[in-house]
Amino acid sequence: MIKDDLGREIEGFDKVAEVITTYYQELLGDQAIRREPVDVSIMQKGPGLTVEQQFQLLEPITEKEIRDVL
Repeated sequence: MIKDDLGREIEGFDKVAEVITTYYQELLGDQAIRREPVDVSIMQKGPGLTVEQQFQLLEPITEKEIRDVL
């Protein structure tokens, strides 16, 4: 459960996600920001992810993980 900007209690995973997403979209705005490209030579100097770690990043985030973080 979460309260939206009008103080209404919102329940349900999808509806709560929508409230949170809307909040951050309004906070961050929609103006595109030009970013400098990544310098690959600098990235190669640091440690990299294993294939297993890369696959873990692709796994969907569970409701339990979200609750644990909050």
